[in-house]
Amino acid sequence: MTLWAGGTTNHKPDSATYMIEVTYRKNDRVDLMTDAELTAKIIGGLKEIGFIDGESDVNFTDLKRFDYAYVIYDLAHKENPTVLRDYFKQQGVELNGRFGSFEYLNMDAIIRQSKNLAERF
Repeated sequence: MTLWAGGTTNHKPDSATYMIEVTYRKNDRVDLMTDAELTAKIIGGLKEIGFIDGESDVNFTDLKRFDYAYVIYDLAHKENPTVLRDYFKQQGVELNGRFGSFEYLNMDAIIRQSKNLAERF
């Protein structure tokens, strides 16, 4: 399992790549964690909910922190994502979720979208 591939070549065949998004406020307990502590917390949470068996399931991690991570729309918001969606569709890549949709989606919409995508296969 990969927490974030970010365009790297670390993805192993016959494995999945996951991006985990953690939102927090400046100076809260998550913000004050080191990258190693936060990564361990995420892996522990994935194990706790049965998503992975343990840390040995993780191929690599690449934690990134952003001060401002919310989507800000511009006047070309409708055109720009269409170009990207068309490109990835031609490559056989299914886009999903907040980042794949280029929309600020809540979890309920992401779960619905993911369920619909899974049912197509």
